[in-house]
Amino acid sequence: MTPAQNATAEQILRESLPLQIPLADGLQQLSRSAQNTPVDKVVNSLLQLFGVRPGSNEAPQTIKQNVQSGGLFTERQLATQAPPQNDLKQILLQLKQGAEQLPAQQRERINTAIDKVMARVTTHQLHHLQHQTQRSDTTERIFQFDLPIYQNAQLEHVDMTIRSRKQTSSSGELQTFWGVKLNFNLQEHGQVTAEISLNETEGELSAGFICEQTKTVQLVRNQLSEFNHQLSDLGFSVQHLSAREGKISSAADAVQRKLVDIKT
Repeated sequence: MTPAQNATAEQILRESLPLQIPLADGLQQLSRSAQNTPVDKVVNSLLQLFGVRPGSNEAPQTIKQNVQSGGLFTERQLATQAPPQNDLKQILLQLKQGAEQLPAQQRERINTAIDKVMARVTTHQLHHLQHQTQRSDTTERIFQFDLPIYQNAQLEHVDMTIRSRKQTSSSGELQTFWGVKLNFNLQEHGQVTAEISLNETEGELSAGFICEQTKTVQLVRNQLSEFNHQLSDLGFSVQHLSAREGKISSAADAVQRKLVDIKT
């Protein structure tokens, strides 16, 4: 980004960050506001497309839907191909148009929720642009997404960060590395951060879990052997799996401090 583009991005972030809400919160607000209205079907479609049900057969595809059609790549897809199918931003705009026929108070609640979700997507898009690193020997990109996870019939918010890095090895071979970070709030089990690293070229994978509570550490450790078998069955060469107790910082607060407070 040029200095002028970066300044514009920082100004948009200052406007978006105070307004934004996670996708899970936005979907729940829309579901309550649109109930028993003509736009209720559109909201239900959003819930089906982006709400992840852990352990279900549809969960992998729903997570993929969140990554590919959660708004981060909307403009890039529109610039290179036909309009994407089931795109979050496009569906939200359709919902906003449909809400024009509703009573003023109801329409305002729906539009407010839409604006807050849109601000969240904008924040993720600008975070991605500002954190691209390109050098002669490596290329790194960072992607942030929201995962709305069903927990006891309610949508809970999970932060997901994906890092992609291509690097030339000492032998001249171009290798691709992936990193995935998930932040969970498991209520009585406390907060848990899962970090996964993958050398795609070699198929080597490692994973670590940082748990806020001691009892949660033991629960996770009890599942690592089964997790190892599952990963091996998928064709990965598992290098290391671990779980430990530790302090977990808020990803949202960290983004806000880095992108707004320091710049102000």
